Amino acid sequence: MRILLLFTVLVAIVHGFTPGRGSCVSKNMGSGLASKYFSNGEVQTVYGLVGQKGAIYMTCKNGKLICHEEDGILDKTEEPLVNCQKASAKRRLGLTLDPAKIKLWPEGVLCYKVETEFKPKIQKLMKEGNAHLESSGIRVLSIDECKKADDKDKICGGCTDYLAIRNDKKGCFAAVGYQANGGQSFNVEDGCFKVGFGRYVHEMLHSLGIYHEHAHPNKTSIILRDELKVAENNYLPKTEAVYTKYDFVSLMHYSSNAGVCIPKKKYGDVKFCTIDKDELDGCVIPKRKHCDKKESKKLGQRKALSKQDVNTIKALYGCKDTGKEATIHKLRAEQVKAKKKTTKSSKKKTKKHKKKKTKTKKAKKKSEDD
Repeated sequence: MRILLLFTVLVAIVHGFTPGRGSCVSKNMGSGLASKYFSNGEVQTVYGLVGQKGAIYMTCKNGKLICHEEDGILDKTEEPLVNCQKASAKRRLGLTLDPAKIKLWPEGVLCYKVETEFKPKIQKLMKEGNAHLESSGIRVLSIDECKKADDKDKICGGCTDYLAIRNDKKGCFAAVGYQANGGQSFNVEDGCFKVGFGRYVHEMLHSLGIYHEHAHPNKTSIILRDELKVAENNYLPKTEAVYTKYDFVSLMHYSSNAGVCIPKKKYGDVKFCTIDKDELDGCVIPKRKHCDKKESKKLGQRKALSKQDVNTIKALYGCKDTGKEATIHKLRAEQVKAKKKTTKSSKKKTKKHKKKKTKTKKAKKKSEDD
């Protein structure tokens, strides 16, 4: 590790770059991932896809590389630790996970079962939250209600799959999407209801298959890697996901108190690093000084679903009341097509640049020979 670090430092100095305090250098991970410089707080997914159960991501914390394994649950304060050699071994063996395909709840029906005791006040807020979510076109049923429904054989795995709502662990977190394996993780302690039912509905949206808004590839907010409040995987950009229009007032966006902010207008031309990039990628690592305090207060609202949140739910599940069908497959096809077009254009530019470089070298050699 010391030899690798020394080598990186020497290369960095040659290129006019000084490694930041607390930075790290990874060992060769195999399968195309060579030794890499990490700025302090930088995160890289080294196996699998962001948010995918079983994926492994590596974080640089004060000069030390630490690896965590995704368990498919969002908003937890920390993911399970794993030996970084596990990721290295998987890469060298060429092991891969199937592309992350978040399952959707059949017929747009979300079932739940309250498994621990909640205060009457919180029970009331949960009911209000369920009603609010139903305003988007989703049906929310208790397991008992599911068993009495006319379409009980078509929904929630025949009324065997549900959110196992509990409050016996610290924090507010939920498994992403329909797990189809009985009771799935959903924890909301009393503190999750401080400002009403908003945080509860936030977790319900994760259960429906929706990720954080600040993971949007086209976001305008920036991530302050030295101020993160929960596990790093909650801040990684989800570039392979199907996405709708970026919405900074979304119920799914973290607030300025959770390490996210809107930059000041004077930094409009600055390219800020996402949490998986560093200075060597030609970007600036965001700091609190870059934040617009007033504008950032708009982030992280937990009052109600935004208009775009409702549109996202309808894109995933459609709306039976209006007869509108889900548009997720159309969105996926459009985004895959756009990505292929961008990749093709990028390869074409690289090829053109190499060709131009070769011509310049040949012309220079000919000039020297003459």
